[in-house]
Amino acid sequence: MTLARYSDTVTNTKTGGTPYPIVGALVAVKSQSGSTPTLYADDGVTVLANPLTTDEYGTYYFNAPADFYDLKYYYGGREILARVGVAVGTPTLPTGYILDSMGTATNIAPSQRAVTDAISGFGTDIADIEDEVALLTSQLPARYGKSGDTTRTATTTLAPDSDLQVTLAANALVVIKGKIFYTTTAAANFKWRHTGPASPNRVRVEQQAVAPGNVVVPPVIDTAFSSSDNVITGSAGSGSIDIAAVISNGTTAGAFGISWAQNTSDAGDTIVEAGSYLEAIAIPAPAVIEFADPGIAKLGEWVTFYGGRPAGLGVQDSASYVEFIATGYKLTAVMYGNGANCTLVIDGVSQVLSPPAGWTTVTLFDGLTDGPHRVKLSAATGAANACAFDAANTFNLSSHGTPSITRPSDISNYWPLGLAPYTTYGALDTTPAFGGGFGVFSHPYTWHGDGFEMRFKATTDQIQIYSYGYGSEQYVVLQDGIQVADVAIPADSAWGLRTLATGLSGAHEYEVFQRVAISNSTTLAVLAATIDHTPHPVLDLDAWYGDSIVVASVLTDIRDGENYRVARAGGRAARRLGTGGARASIFGRDNTALVTGLAQTPVKIFECFGVNDMQGAVNLATFQADVQTMLVNLRAGCPSAKIYCRGILPVASTVSNYTQRNAYNAAKAAAVAAIGDSNIVYVNTDGWLNPTTDLYDGLHPNAAGYAKTAAAQLLVM
Repeated sequence: MTLARYSDTVTNTKTGGTPYPIVGALVAVKSQSGSTPTLYADDGVTVLANPLTTDEYGTYYFNAPADFYDLKYYYGGREILARVGVAVGTPTLPTGYILDSMGTATNIAPSQRAVTDAISGFGTDIADIEDEVALLTSQLPARYGKSGDTTRTATTTLAPDSDLQVTLAANALVVIKGKIFYTTTAAANFKWRHTGPASPNRVRVEQQAVAPGNVVVPPVIDTAFSSSDNVITGSAGSGSIDIAAVISNGTTAGAFGISWAQNTSDAGDTIVEAGSYLEAIAIPAPAVIEFADPGIAKLGEWVTFYGGRPAGLGVQDSASYVEFIATGYKLTAVMYGNGANCTLVIDGVSQVLSPPAGWTTVTLFDGLTDGPHRVKLSAATGAANACAFDAANTFNLSSHGTPSITRPSDISNYWPLGLAPYTTYGALDTTPAFGGGFGVFSHPYTWHGDGFEMRFKATTDQIQIYSYGYGSEQYVVLQDGIQVADVAIPADSAWGLRTLATGLSGAHEYEVFQRVAISNSTTLAVLAATIDHTPHPVLDLDAWYGDSIVVASVLTDIRDGENYRVARAGGRAARRLGTGGARASIFGRDNTALVTGLAQTPVKIFECFGVNDMQGAVNLATFQADVQTMLVNLRAGCPSAKIYCRGILPVASTVSNYTQRNAYNAAKAAAVAAIGDSNIVYVNTDGWLNPTTDLYDGLHPNAAGYAKTAAAQLLVM
């Protein structure tokens, strides 16, 4: 047997750096037959441990019978490199190495241990362990030392010592220690300061010194960078300064450094000597980042419609995901386990993630370098009820520098509707009388049901949405108030990315809405290159409370509706809150929370019940009492709103006669008079419509009829 020396190196292909050794790794040696051989430090007497440990040069030695061996490198129990079929036998030595008659390698000085030299010749490129080795290297102290003397003569002007400057990243937490040796004349003495970036979060610098003549200067602790000189006086000769510091830097990157000069100008030399140094270790810094962070690309927010699970990503749409670039070595996420898996992809490597049931903190990765790392989290294939999180939950990212999450530059920017800085409003939305309601109101991350409308500022070349089409979807896009697109999307009953407008440029105000009054579709996200994050001005709101006349389901373009016309004429938005066949008695009386419970309080309320009460021959006294109760409840919930109590519109004689209409309208007027509130007014609708030409079925207005009612209502206002 002969003693052989082995080493391995890593070439950082990401930076094009030179090879460097793998230090402190365990190397397990196994014969290719599968047996674990006994390793020796000599000719078969002194047994070595197996696995071996690489030294500070990345080197290890062993004796073993001539054979082929598999060598595996481990850090922290994790295999980082495998060498298969390594031949062990009589080696060929590089210059300067000698094997004696016992097979022992001698005359191996550290200066001769070039890391790319190895008896078995490993020096190689190992891209898959770069991160592990770089992480270990980042945890070692960085030394800022002087290789030569610096001499200053006849000057009292402080100047930085260029060798003694520790780099401080923004928001970094750094521990620094150092030793400075100097010599000076008795006349000159010595003065110095420690310096650093502006506005640090915290500074703690312990300093003590020994003046020439072995005079001890008592230690002090500074809580800010030096604002005055530290003066050391004494006899001629050598002195020293010890520094121990903890710096929590602020948002300004810079350096912790030493500046020095003579205390009294003297022709003799004052010298800071070679070997003086500062050492620094960056302490990992954590950051809490919400899932709603704009640096995260999000294809929708999956929302719980049924089953009572928490709203968030992963519950509803198995095509959704979040993706981002994380700078940090450890990332955890607050998630909700629903009994299904997510797919987690880190730097192109895919794995299955199975959070435990309930809300918990899940580790996405740990023990990597600070990165950056590309992370994508999505539902496992076919999992429509996967693990969930929402905007209120967080990532916790740890870094040796400044933790950060940024959006990948090569993918579109997805803005979930509930999170992006839009103004959302419902000039075309309605709330049904019974059942689950529509997503724009009951679930903050989707619009679902009778259309939607939104405004936002963007710099983009196109606008897309991610939606589920239950039927034909028709969208209108306005740029700075001018229509630039009117798009009809064929029914496909599937999730898809719908392009609404292209060929855009520059920063503009955009408005997107569904053109058809009744359109069954769910929209999760809007896509634009950049959306302005400043809060968008919210329009004042009109609320239209009534029956099918309010719903306006017969219209093919919501801009023909009375509510849209009236609201837009005053620069407001509108919400349609009603259902077909509804009466003021019972429904209108008991469901005023549809209006008073809106997140945005209406400034104007248009009450439009009555025709169904008339058709159903509701007792006039009951009708009047229910209208009065309804108006009182609206006033209590919206104390500053102007309320318009509308008379029943003219209808065709085949539906009802004018005598009945006049009686019910008189009852509404009496209810208003009984309340005696100047901001609740009765609106007489006589003559507003021609029942022959302005109604499409003798009861509901057509487009021309809605135009007339809007014009008449605006005159009243």
